[in-house]
Amino acid sequence: MNQNNKNLSSFFDQSGKNYDPPLEEMKELLLSYLTPEDIKDKNILDAGCGIGLSCLIFSGWGAKHIIGVDISSESIQKAELLKKKYNANNIEYLVSDLDKIDLLDKNFDFVFSRGVSFYSLDLQHYLDKLTKVTKPNGFLIIDFVRDSKIIYLTERIGRILKIIPQNHQKKISKILSFISYPIIKIFLGKKAKLNNGKTVEQMFYEHFFSPVTMKTTNIDEIKKILGPNYNVIDLNVPNIGLHSPKTSFYLKITKKLNENITN
Repeated sequence: MNQNNKNLSSFFDQSGKNYDPPLEEMKELLLSYLTPEDIKDKNILDAGCGIGLSCLIFSGWGAKHIIGVDISSESIQKAELLKKKYNANNIEYLVSDLDKIDLLDKNFDFVFSRGVSFYSLDLQHYLDKLTKVTKPNGFLIIDFVRDSKIIYLTERIGRILKIIPQNHQKKISKILSFISYPIIKIFLGKKAKLNNGKTVEQMFYEHFFSPVTMKTTNIDEIKKILGPNYNVIDLNVPNIGLHSPKTSFYLKITKKLNENITN
C-alpha cells in the first residue's frame, strides 16, 4: 500500500469510530437510482464499502454474492458486526487497497463505488480497474465530486484547519457541526435527515481533515477518460440524505455491446 493510501486508511479508521450507521437513509438514496430488481441474483463488488451499509441493502434485495472492499480495517470490523446482526451471509468483506486486490477480470454484474473516486490520484487508473472487473453486460454506478464553489471553499478552509493537531481534529469537527447545523438544515431542508448533526460532524471531519485533497471533476472529463466504448448516464440523484447534487453527481456506466468497437 502506497503512503497516500496508508494515510487514507488511518484517516478512515479514525473517521468511522462511534459512527451510527444511517441504514434507512442509505436505502432511500439507493432507491433514487436503483431497484431491488436491478440487484436480484447479481454478483456485486462494492469498491470502498466503508461499514457496509450498501452491501447490507443489496443483500436484502436478493443479490447472489457481494464482495465489499475497503482500506479501513476499523470500517470492515464494524461491517462484519453489522453483517452478523442482519444475517447477511452472502457478503464477503476484504481489507485491501483496490490496487492490491486480485479480482477476476469481468467477474461482476454490478460494480458500486461511492465516496472513493475523489480520493484517487489517478481517475484513469481507478476507472480502468473497476471497468476491467465488470462483465460486458454489467454496469457500474460511481459518484464523483463536482467542481464547484462549495468544494473550492471547503478545500481552502481545510488547508487552514490542517494546522490543528490530529488529536484535536474530531473535537473541532464536533464544534463546527454544532455551530453550523441550524444553517445547514435551512439550506438542505427536511430531506437532509441530518440525525441531530451526526452526519454534519462526519462531513466536516472528512472534508476538512482528509490527508488527501479531493479530486473534483465533471461528466465530460469522465466521458473522455472512458472513451467511446462506454455509455455514461447522469443519474440526476436528488438531494437525499447523504447526497447533495450541488457538490456531487452519480453516473451509470455501461460498455457498448457493439462488435465493431474494439476493446
